[in-house]
Amino acid sequence: MPVALIATVGGTPQPLIKTIIEHKPDFICFLCSQDSVEKIADIKAGVKEQLSSDKVFFADYKVIINDINDLISCYARAEECVRRLKELKVPPEKTVVDYTGGTKTMSVALGLAAVGQGFIFSYVGGTERTKEGLGVVVDGTEQVRTGISPWSLFAIEERRRVADSFNIYQFTAAQRAAAELLSRQSLDARLRRFLQIVELLCQGYSAWDRFAHTEAVKYIKEACGQLELYVSIGGGSEHQALVCKVKDNLEWLQQLQEESRGFKRPTRRQVADLVANAARRAEEGKYDDAVARLYRAVELDGQIALSEPPLLIESASDVPEEKIPESLRQEFLVKHRDSRDGKIKLPLRAVFTLLAAAGHPHGLAFMELEEELLKVLNARNSSILAHGLAPVGEKAYHSLNQIVCQLLEVKQQVTFPKIVLE
Repeated sequence: MPVALIATVGGTPQPLIKTIIEHKPDFICFLCSQDSVEKIADIKAGVKEQLSSDKVFFADYKVIINDINDLISCYARAEECVRRLKELKVPPEKTVVDYTGGTKTMSVALGLAAVGQGFIFSYVGGTERTKEGLGVVVDGTEQVRTGISPWSLFAIEERRRVADSFNIYQFTAAQRAAAELLSRQSLDARLRRFLQIVELLCQGYSAWDRFAHTEAVKYIKEACGQLELYVSIGGGSEHQALVCKVKDNLEWLQQLQEESRGFKRPTRRQVADLVANAARRAEEGKYDDAVARLYRAVELDGQIALSEPPLLIESASDVPEEKIPESLRQEFLVKHRDSRDGKIKLPLRAVFTLLAAAGHPHGLAFMELEEELLKVLNARNSSILAHGLAPVGEKAYHSLNQIVCQLLEVKQQVTFPKIVLE
């Protein structure tokens, strides 16, 4: 596996000679000033001399900085070094960054350009320095000090990616990013433990978002227990709000599980779950998906209302003729009897018309809101996820959501937690 080195070049060749012999790179990108570029010949000569060789063992590339005291200029050229190594496809774990030489600005710039890349960092110190220990390292006393980037250890960018993905409901992407982090041997132990819990949360909330409620309870329950333990043993008081939110969500799910007899019977809590799911899709800008869920929420509420007194009808797809009031019976028989099996099958509007005729509160509420509701539902019916080709816009979603929440008496929606990984 090839090894690469990016190194700032200063006025003293010896530290870089020591670094090159220590790491034995196949390729070096030298970050130089107009003056220090001349030192590269001395560096190569020193390497050959110490190895008793007539040639160097590495290829090299020079990047020259015009203004060595300007951070922006230095950073731009340091970025060029990083890009060069990426073009060579050298793995990050096989790339060494030595920031010993050059001006402080050059070293800072290289650190900024390289710190988030997963590279190994190297610095040449020494057992003796001039000026009573405050000057440069005395030749012959150099020591190469190598370590991983603190950015890699604490995975700042990757942590943000996990949190950002989770917080916009991209649970699969968040889980993938967490798994990638967990594969690192160098990861901070406390962070590793929390990410293992985040993996469970991703699995649980992904399942919930897909209406796989049994699976959601399993993973969220496990995550909740581990999260409480993590915080209780000093894992971080900053996660206390997350513990409370996950516990609340778990209780909400378990109540749904109980009311629906193991998620097998429709309940109004499932209606609320659909409305909340629609809100999440709207947050993502997926208004067609959001409106489709709101439509299903109204449809499900109608089915539940049919099964309640006074009608006690089990299914809108098989309505007993005798349950239909005389005032509606003939119309329903003509419009809604299936010619293939003879069953009376009611669409959404007919369900609420029947409920209103029977005096059910939700049927009466539907009739009061019918004109506004049907206007918005027409937008849904024209959408590509229903019967048309037109996309549903944000305005149509918000109009329908307001009417649906009023109709279905949804006062407060269940919301998912947000995680913080700073």
